Order: sequence, then structure tokens, then C-alpha cells
Amino acid sequence: FLVERAPDVSGAPGTFAQVGTPGANVTTFSDTGRAASTRYWYRVRATNAAGNSAFTANASATTPAAPTALVGNSTVLTTSDFENAGVAAAFNYVASVSGNVTRLSLYVDAQTTATTLQVGLYANGNGTPGAQLRTCTVTPVTPGAWNVCTITSQAVTSGTTYWLAVLAPTGDVYWRHTSGTGSYKVQPGLTTLPATWSGTGGYPGSNMSAYAGN
Repeated sequence: FLVERAPDVSGAPGTFAQVGTPGANVTTFSDTGRAASTRYWYRVRATNAAGNSAFTANASATTPAAPTALVGNSTVLTTSDFENAGVAAAFNYVASVSGNVTRLSLYVDAQTTATTLQVGLYANGNGTPGAQLRTCTVTPVTPGAWNVCTITSQAVTSGTTYWLAVLAPTGDVYWRHTSGTGSYKVQPGLTTLPATWSGTGGYPGSNMSAYAGN
């Protein structure tokens, strides 16, 4: 099959461009990385050695609204960094607003080979992550896109420091980050995110494209 997508232009499709080539008998297609709260149009046709069929009728879908970021950075930053399997990485952020967090989001860069990620929200310790507040699992992982997992509601308080952590049990995880304010801590030798952080290694002045929101 050949899948094409077009932007919405005043309630009608704009110019179509091919965005996927699902195999024979495939009945679903995931189009990740699209803008929030935005309508897109799609059409599909079959193809084989003899040529292409006619297109299906146009169909549209509107993406969900973007989560509200209470803690973290919802911008896709410009620099890629990574950790190998079994090494947890955590970044600290000050909550910008009080509220209840229900989702953890991480931008996973395209080089990522991990197929499962654990993402965690931690209280602040003495300059490191402290007690784990919530954790969730992303599976499957979609490289080159925001990956989101759901947690039991957790209250956060404006002006309070929290940590967001990620661990790839197998494979490497790449994310986007930038130098600047903040801290980056690591803890190696893990198969799951720890209930209480004990790693002391890390690097100054960095933050990651990750956030806790609702």
C-alpha cells in the first residue's frame, strides 16, 4: 500500500505527499510526530508489479491536544545525547505550576535502539534524585518522536525541584538536550529504575526534552 498525507486547508486537503508504505494485508498505519490539535488528511492506494490502484476516498483525523507541562521541558532541543543499556539518566527541573501529573513524556531521538523504556518522576534529594514518586513503561518505543506513558496521578508543587529519569533495560536510548542550567545524574548497572536513587555520577549544566504533565 501507499499512504499519503495532506495538511488541512480551510476544511479541505492541501497537497498530498507519501508518508508510508505498509505491506500486504496490513490494516493499520501509525503517523507519529504530528503537531498537536491539528487536522490532517489521508488517502491510500494499493500497489504491485502491475501498477497502482485508484486512491481511496479522503479521510481526515485531528491530533489530540498537547499535554500541559507542569515539570520539565516540552521543547524538542537541538543536541543529541545517549546512555547505554542499564544506565539510568536523570535531570532536575523546577515545577512551573502546581497540579496533578498523569503522564510522563520523553522525546526519543532517531538513533535509539531500545524497544522498551522506563520513565520515572523523583522527588529531590541532596542534589540528586531522591525517592521515586511514579514510574511507567514505554513500549514499543517510537524513535524520532515524543513517547508518552501514563502514571497514577501525582501532585506537584510550583517552585519545587523534581527529577525526570529514563532507563533502557536493553539497547541504547538517545534523547535531546541542551547545555545550561540544571543537573544530569547517572546510575549504572540497573534493570529497572530504583525506588531510591543511589548513583553519585553525573554532569553539570544540562537538561533534557522531557516533562511531566496532564
